[in-house]
Parts: sequence; C-alpha cells; structure tokens
Amino acid sequence: MVLRFTTLLLLLFTFHGLLAQEAKKSEAFIKGEQFFKEKKYANALTKFEEAIAKDNLNTEAIYYAAICYLQLDVPESAYEYFKLIDVNKTDKLKDFEYWYAKSAYYHNDVKEANDFINKYLKGIGIKKYQKEATELAKTCQLLLAAKDSLTMSYVIEPFGEQINTSAIETGIVVSKEIRKLFFNRQNKDFNLKKEGEQMPTQVQLFYSEMEKNDTWTSPTLQKVVMDRSNQQNLFPTQIPLPLATDFSLCQIIEENRRILVCQNDDLKLMDWTGNEWKIVNNLEGLNTAKIEKGGFMYDYGNKMIISAESSRGDLDLFLASLRRDGTWGIDKSIDAVNTPYDEVTPFLSNDGKVLYFSSKGHNSIGGYDIFKSEYDSARQTWQKPINMGMPINSVGNDWQFSLYDELGFFVSDRVGGMGRDDLYRVYTFDKIRMSGKVYNRSTNQVQPNCLLKFITDGKVIESVSETNGSYKVDLPFHKSLEVKVYHGERIMYEENLKLNVNPRRPRYLNRNYYIDEAIGMTTSSNRSATYISGNVKDKKTKKHLSSVVKLINAQNNQVIKTTTTDANGNFNFFISDKEEQYVVEANAKGYIYQWQEIENLNPEDNKKIEMLLSAIEPKARFTLRNITFETNSDVLQLSSLTELDKVYEFMMENSKIKVEISGHTDNIGDEGMNRNLSERRAASVVRYLVGKGIERSRVLPKGYGSTRPVASNEYEKGGRELNRRIEVMIIE
Repeated sequence: MVLRFTTLLLLLFTFHGLLAQEAKKSEAFIKGEQFFKEKKYANALTKFEEAIAKDNLNTEAIYYAAICYLQLDVPESAYEYFKLIDVNKTDKLKDFEYWYAKSAYYHNDVKEANDFINKYLKGIGIKKYQKEATELAKTCQLLLAAKDSLTMSYVIEPFGEQINTSAIETGIVVSKEIRKLFFNRQNKDFNLKKEGEQMPTQVQLFYSEMEKNDTWTSPTLQKVVMDRSNQQNLFPTQIPLPLATDFSLCQIIEENRRILVCQNDDLKLMDWTGNEWKIVNNLEGLNTAKIEKGGFMYDYGNKMIISAESSRGDLDLFLASLRRDGTWGIDKSIDAVNTPYDEVTPFLSNDGKVLYFSSKGHNSIGGYDIFKSEYDSARQTWQKPINMGMPINSVGNDWQFSLYDELGFFVSDRVGGMGRDDLYRVYTFDKIRMSGKVYNRSTNQVQPNCLLKFITDGKVIESVSETNGSYKVDLPFHKSLEVKVYHGERIMYEENLKLNVNPRRPRYLNRNYYIDEAIGMTTSSNRSATYISGNVKDKKTKKHLSSVVKLINAQNNQVIKTTTTDANGNFNFFISDKEEQYVVEANAKGYIYQWQEIENLNPEDNKKIEMLLSAIEPKARFTLRNITFETNSDVLQLSSLTELDKVYEFMMENSKIKVEISGHTDNIGDEGMNRNLSERRAASVVRYLVGKGIERSRVLPKGYGSTRPVASNEYEKGGRELNRRIEVMIIE
C-alpha cells in the first residue's frame, strides 16, 4: 500500500493533562455531536475539526473525529488521530478501547488491537459493542495463533503511480500471456462517503501494456458505448452508472476482443469493434431476478462459474453451462466453497484444477479474503478452501485474484495504498535464480575464480565463478542489491542492482559481468565513468570523521552506492551510469546527516566535494531535502516520504533529542496566510513522524512564514525555491 495523507487541521505537539482541562463545549462540537448521533459522520467530522481548530487540546473532538474517519473508511487518518490521545487518560472517552482496537487492527497492529479489545471486554459495565468486540477478539487471536501458518513466502507490490492513483482502481483483468491489462477507475478522487450526496457516478475503462520486464505503459482511456438495442444514449468516453461498483471487468474472453463484464448486477459481454468497446447484451437465459456479481468462463466458453444471490440472500458460487439453444442455465451451487457469507470474483486456473475466489466466510482475517479450492477428480468435488494467507490477504478487503503461472494480480483496499482501492501484483516466490558468466573485457575470455558478493539489508550472499566463468546464485528479487565482483582481493566491478521479473521465466534471470584491471573501468556497456571524491569533517573542529556515505539518484531517491570513509575521512565513487543529478549524503554517529547536490556531471569528470557535519547539539539545524506539498496545502506528496523516513531513523537512533520542525515560505502573497500555511505544513510533518512512532513530546511544529529567508526572494531559481522549506532544529 504506499500512506495516504488527509488534511487534518492544526494539532499541536503536546497532549499532557488534556482530560483535566474540562472546558465548555463549543458550538461546533455540539453540532458535531448531533450529526454523530444521526450517523452523519462526514458532517460530524467537519464540525469536530472546527472544534479542534479552535482548541487543539480538545481530546473529545479528536476522539470523535477519529471514530468518524473509521466510519468513513479512512482508517489511516483515524489511527493518526488516536495516536494523539494519551491512552492512560481516557476514562471519559466512552468505548475508547473498542474503537482504538479497531483502528489498530486496520493499521495491521494485531497485537495492539488484541490487547485493547480484551481490555474492553474485561471492563466493568454493559458493552455497547459486545458482539463486534467478541468477533474482533476472535479474529485477533486467530491471527496471532496462526501467524506463521498464514504467512507465505510471497512478495506483494502495488502497481506504480501510473496505474494506481488517489481515485479507486478495481476490475483488473490480465491477458494470459501477461502482456495486456484492463482495469476500471472511478473518475473522481474519492476520500469520504458524504451524507446527502450521491457518490461519484462514473467509472472509466483503461488499458495498459507491458513494455519490458514488469513495467507497464501509461494507461489509456478506452471508449465504451452501449448497444443501441439496449439503451438509446451513447456515452463516448465513459459509462454513467449509479455506483462505481456497478460496473466491473471479470475476464478477458478473447484476447483484446471480448471481455466478460458485470453491469447493474448482470453479467454481459463487451466487444471490441475496432475503435471502441460496445456492451452488446446480457447472457440470455442466465440473467434472472438474482443479483450477479462476477463470473469466469471456461471450457471454450461453454461453462461458467458465477457469483450470484442465493436463496439465503447472500452471494454464492454456482456452476452454469451453455444450452443447445444458445441460452445459459445455472446447474448447481458449489456447496464445498459456499458459506452463509458472500463468495465473489471466481477465477479458474488454466488446467481447471484450482478455483480462486474471495469470501467473507471461512474464518477470513479481514473483510473479503482470497481463498483457493482444488478439484478432487476422483470424487468429482471441490475440496475445502484454503486461505491464501498473508501478505496476499490483509485486514482489509482483498478480491478479484487471478494467477498466471507464478504471477498474480488482485484488488485491495488495505492500509498504505494510494487510494481506497488499488491494484496489486503478487509473486508466489521471494527469490530469483540469477546466473551468467564473468568475462575479461579486454580478452573476451571467461574469468574463473571471481568472487561475486550480493549485499542487501546487511546480509552478504556469495558465489564464485567456475572454470568456465559461470556462476549462479539465489537472490531476493524485491530488494535493492549492492554487487561487488572480486578477483583476488581487488574489487573489479560494482553496481547497485534492482532485479526485474521476466513474466515468461519469472524465477530466472541471466546476467553477465565484464571486468577490467581496475574498478570503475567496467560497466554493463562501454560508457565512460565519472569519478566523485570527497572528504567528511566536523564543521567546527575540521577533524576527519568516520562516516557512511551514500550516492543517491536525485530523480527517484534510489541509493546507487554506499561506501565508508577511510582514516582520513576520504571517500570516492565511480559512476558508470551517468544521471543528470546526484545527491551525496554523509552520516556519522553523533552528527546530523548532511547532503549535497551534484549537477551536470560530464563523462570522465573528477568532482571533489567537502562535507561538513554539525554535531548534535542545541540550536544545530538542517534543511530537509525534497519535502513537497500539494499546492497551497499541507498535504504531503509521496515523494517526501523518503526524506521524512530519514528524519524518523535519525530520531530513533538519537532517542534523547527533541526537535523543532519549522515551516518556511517565500514572500509571495499575504504574510498571515503564509505563516498559517507554514504552521500547517510543519504540523503535517510532525503528524507523519508521530504516526511512525516518534513520541509527540519530542517534536514541536512551528511556522515562520516568510520571515526567515535563506536566499533572495527576487528570483525563483536559487531564491524563492530555497526559502520554501522545512527545517529541523535540535532543541535539547
């Protein structure tokens, strides 16, 4: 999931003794209470936030705002609010343990949820949420007891920003050769369900192709129309529907030409006419008064598994077949997999032996979980479903799973996504067998007896090239690796490597290495190398420092190389793949980490820099790099998370320090508005750090507007752009 930042109104840094400060309820709070009682949670939230803006020590307003966020399906924001409340001072917050446990559960902190829900159940008095709390306690106990058995060696990755957005993405269908992908997107940014308003009424159909190993093109909007025999109006670019969930893709039937879809609770076919998609008809004979929520065709289009309303009123899976007269009929219920809860989004493996589906039954660990059932051909029945486990399943809803060999796809609303519902990939393995040969570049002969080291998370995986130059090694493909090739004691080649999956051979990768006489002379191609050297010193004493130094790609914040300084504080990097801009970052124990930008490097440059680190002491300050917000807003952009995570690590490593987080602006606009914006942005950074686990008392937000410029405001480049910043200052 990537974390979604919601604009929370200004919450300051300390909440000690809040409950002792019983103040008269504000008008906004009273109105919020009324809306809350009427279950108009979006309206209530607005009023509670107004109350917080006037009194940021109003614990009750914070508490009820958190509950509103839970009721509005925004658990990330709910958890942020709950973490601002002192759990030891909640006597007057009714059912606090229940709501806090629920929030922790959706935040994937099952142990914390279990502790608080049991505290709630053991409390004195009548429990308003006795039934719900008991169910949550059972689920927590199941997860804690079965943690190992439910955790699989799978790797889950969300699709990137090109496909996932802050809107809702669902209905993912993939071609069998894993080259083409269609999905639905709700065409409006969706954050809250608002009372008195119709939810966004349209969904859109998008298409993407795989360009190369596991990278996808920017999605293109598809033109969709209705058949004139079914509906008079044509809709040139999108399908108007009462709810986004009333149109969903189910399965690609014919590669790029026909898709099975579900619209208005009926299964239909959608055909490609050459320049647009046309929803042509219902499946005659299949559609009845029953609700249908998904289907999967097999046996050359003669049979189907559908999710439809049962006699009990829930959704079950049924077998259906095509009759001789061309109509469809339901044959029977798949009793082995059905429960009194809902079963939806069926998918059948290519050999027809494994049925995947989502269900709220079978002891699911969240809402909808993904299950599989294998077919017993001897008994001609489906076996008891098995939970696919974590990380495929989460405490949220997970559905529309499909699997092609060892690569899968699904939809989830788990915490950490970019929107409410996002698209995910699953790899049913966590290691790749990488093999190849080591060559001497100058002679083009194989090079035996070379030691290859692959370093990740402090662990070293080694392989030695054999007499024919070949090597092989099993590597965690989902992590960045530092690669070093040795001949004797000399490093002959090094690189940072992120392995890409080949969909046709997902577990295997071939990569050859070419070495020369000296490090830095070899690259994957014959490009010239750039040389960066530097020295790290104490800013005051100028003594040499023992430091860890990183070379970072400024465009994507990826660490390219990591090294350590020698006894004289020196370091150097050879760069084989020249980028337009780099960042060099130095970190030494007892000092504030520092960075420098390196721009416009030319081949064969010898760039020298000096890095002066400030000791961690009162009034020492540093500017955060690449902290960006939405325009005129305090909503952090995702690109800011890398730097904020460094601040979090810095404060965890130096657990005694307290800091001021200060926001600064340029001088454009009203100073009062600038100061308010800078305060809100500083508070947003504080909320992120607190949400990560930093104690509130250690971080103080402060806004200075444009009163403390570090450059001239006369020009944008090298001026105003530098003044718009977030700084950290050591308080104690």
